[in-house]
Amino acid sequence: MVTRAFGDHRWKWDAELVEKVYLEFLGHQAKPGIHTPPYLTADPVVTCTPVSARDFVILASDGFWDHVAAEDAVRLIAEWLEKRRQQSVRASCCDGPGKNTTMGNAGSRLDLDFDEQGFAAWKTLPQHFIIEDLDNAAVHLLKNALGGNRRNLFVATTMLGPPQSRNIRDDIAVQVLFFKQDTI
Repeated sequence: MVTRAFGDHRWKWDAELVEKVYLEFLGHQAKPGIHTPPYLTADPVVTCTPVSARDFVILASDGFWDHVAAEDAVRLIAEWLEKRRQQSVRASCCDGPGKNTTMGNAGSRLDLDFDEQGFAAWKTLPQHFIIEDLDNAAVHLLKNALGGNRRNLFVATTMLGPPQSRNIRDDIAVQVLFFKQDTI
């Protein structure tokens, strides 16, 4: 549960306000057995951090972080930036743009584990990295989170429809913010 996000008012408001919203607007009732909310806060914590032109921020939902460790996400972006730089150098000194993708090991194994509810689970590790989509860092991260060079896993995770898709790929949102206009 994202504690500082919108929603989940039953955990963030006092019991009287939750009951009032329920009675007047047919909102959600307080959870049974809850006696002394609020338990969470919606108040933001604001900090300042100096950044340089080389820095970036990865904003992603829990569905992404379920599959990729923070250190690996940073490494994926670093490798993506290096590949873009190499492509730019190649395009400016050689015969035109470089190839936009690096195909990984297609392999037939899905390399899945299963969570306590029996749903498929996996982690993207460095050996699964693939560098693709040199125009969009977020798409690059997403493709790696959903399988990387394990093409069968990638196809399976992206093609599965509802209702099973909810248990295979949770809500996933990814944005990458660069502090320098030109990331090459």
